[in-house]
Amino acid sequence: MLRWTRAAFTRAPVARLQFPRGGFEVVPVSSILEEEGYGMLKAGHYCSINIDDVYSSYRVLGKLGYGSTSTVWLARNIRYGGYHASLKIFTRGTTTGPARGKSERTRGLRE
Repeated sequence: MLRWTRAAFTRAPVARLQFPRGGFEVVPVSSILEEEGYGMLKAGHYCSINIDDVYSSYRVLGKLGYGSTSTVWLARNIRYGGYHASLKIFTRGTTTGPARGKSERTRGLRE
């Protein structure tokens, strides 16, 4: 145990990250960026979620991220103590594959 503790505190520090100084376009602060394309949304592939929507007892606070099969939202339980949770909303037609398997495993953890 002592050996493990000593090793944990005597490791070399991690090198600082070095970000590139060129090779990319600098976007002015005043410009508005849209990170997502609306093609799939317009086609009805993604569920339309809005800030302050309530699902069951969860109020949507903001978007955490998105991918090809789902969007993930930060939500707060308004009924039981106000604790935070993430809501993963799958796209239409996501019934098989790794994303669906992950959903089933997560559901099993809650039950």
